[in-house]
Amino acid sequence: MKLSLTTLRHIGALFLGLATCVPVSAQSNNAAARPTGTGVISGRVSIGEKPVMGVVVGLMNGQTFNVSDTGAVVKATTDAEGRYRMNQVPAGSFRVAALAPGYVQTADNALPFEQGKAVNLREGETIENMDFTLARGGVVTGKVMDPAGKPLVEERLSVWQLDAQGRKTSWNPPGAAFPMIQTDDRGLYRIYGLAEGRYLLAAGTSGADNVIVTRVSGTTYKRTFYPDTTDETQAKAIEVSAGGEAKDIDIRLVADTVKGFGVLARVVDADTGVPVPNVRLMYSAIRGERGVMGGSMVIADPQGIARLDGLPTGRYSLTITNIGVGGSAPSDYFSDPVAFEILDGDVEMVEVRAKRGATISGVAVVEGVTDPTVLAKLSELQGSAFSRPSTPSATSMPSFGSNFKINRDGSFRLSGLAPGKVQINLANGRTPTGFSLHRIEVEGTPQQGGIEVAAGQQLNNVRLVLVYGQGVVRGQVQIVGGQLPEGGRVMVSARRTDSQVTGGGGPASPVDARGQFVIQGLSAGEYELTLTAMPKMTMTMVTTSSGNTGGNPANTGTTVVTTTTTTPPTPNPATSATPAFTPKTVKQKVIVPAVGEVPVAMTLDLTPAPPRGN
Repeated sequence: MKLSLTTLRHIGALFLGLATCVPVSAQSNNAAARPTGTGVISGRVSIGEKPVMGVVVGLMNGQTFNVSDTGAVVKATTDAEGRYRMNQVPAGSFRVAALAPGYVQTADNALPFEQGKAVNLREGETIENMDFTLARGGVVTGKVMDPAGKPLVEERLSVWQLDAQGRKTSWNPPGAAFPMIQTDDRGLYRIYGLAEGRYLLAAGTSGADNVIVTRVSGTTYKRTFYPDTTDETQAKAIEVSAGGEAKDIDIRLVADTVKGFGVLARVVDADTGVPVPNVRLMYSAIRGERGVMGGSMVIADPQGIARLDGLPTGRYSLTITNIGVGGSAPSDYFSDPVAFEILDGDVEMVEVRAKRGATISGVAVVEGVTDPTVLAKLSELQGSAFSRPSTPSATSMPSFGSNFKINRDGSFRLSGLAPGKVQINLANGRTPTGFSLHRIEVEGTPQQGGIEVAAGQQLNNVRLVLVYGQGVVRGQVQIVGGQLPEGGRVMVSARRTDSQVTGGGGPASPVDARGQFVIQGLSAGEYELTLTAMPKMTMTMVTTSSGNTGGNPANTGTTVVTTTTTTPPTPNPATSATPAFTPKTVKQKVIVPAVGEVPVAMTLDLTPAPPRGN
């Protein structure tokens, strides 16, 4: 189990490759299964200067970044001249990409797991020359072994690309190709679709403070770089050429000589002392005075017992977590973190005292809407809640209490909430266009900044007041005083100024190559637009191998992966005189009508700030 399991499970982009040779007259456009419009997008796909036939080009939803939304809304296939044409494209914010696994293509400042180029289309607009130049990607193949030379199955690899200054950024395979960075049943791997350049490869744990590895064998390994070194400074860069293959890039992992120990934990009801079965526990290493965000999960058995195996000496934190995994409902319990320390032997028994959490239930309503077609979409809404301690301290962290979905009749229920201020948000990117959470009421009284709850409290008359709209903000961004760095990205988000809900972002749109953005589905009112210019972003994923955690047969074969984060590449002061690009924001207010479109012009000034002291 892992904190980022939901994220990884949703990585499922649809990739159709060059082998799909379908004539252009047989485009995969299914008008009955997708929204239609009057827009047209056309272009050409080539390898170098040579047109290529049979490449599927897909139009993906680009209104918000969410890896579950990468399925193509419209598809077209290139003809003998490499040309494609998408007809009846609806107005909106999209990404267009050539879906060609194994090839490297031009991308317009895409985030990890996104593809292609951003485009914001008007109704009836025709965009031509949306061209893509493909290059055959490079390949790296090899084997991952244990210290004795035995192949390791389902061992994850980490891949970094090096720039001209030797700085590294994580390389992540696109969507459905994610399994390529994992070994097969022979311990072999084959990573393809790499751009020409230099790369580092490693397997084993990441060495991060919050990584806890448990394997069936009980063996743990240090992060080992090619060729067989745990010292990153001694790692050898792998040269990858366009269309070439770097073979026999084998890695023999170095065993962690620190002996792993077992921990036996027991979950009991804090009031009765009765064992609490089948709750999820999260454990993470402690560094300094507070726990590290992230960690791994284990499930208590029917007797409330959980066993953690193969942990090195150190301090740890163990707590009940209600993060929903696999669609299962959260429990009604929470717990305070329990700290324990492993010195030179197994630890028995760590007691986790489960407390009845607060429960919030009620109904979601759409203010001012009676259209049954709109109201029927309520059941598509999902959200989450977390508690902030009422009296924050240096060691306090938000406690994620519950994932939830709204039922057909508008009812909802959250459970296992820790005492404090509970904030409720709809899930960005998972909410149908047009809906947003406007305010939260308890017994008819609006709640500013969240709902205060005590342990075990039950609130049954909570209303989530949503608004629905069809207003559109369409804007043009002018950049003055400089240029974005390579890979830089500009986003514009919208938030109603009278919204009484804190936390969570509003709908957003990328700014495309023409400087345009569009945000749809806004209810009538005043909005604050926030334009954010960001440097190139890369995904850092900390992964480990499969194992059996907690002595629970249900856990066998699960993959332990720590939290996934998105970070800009780290500048190296010793090799680069160019300062890192600092994210910049511009805010502007606009009045949005109930129906219709409002034009907006925004200016992004990239004039460098004067040196300090001037």
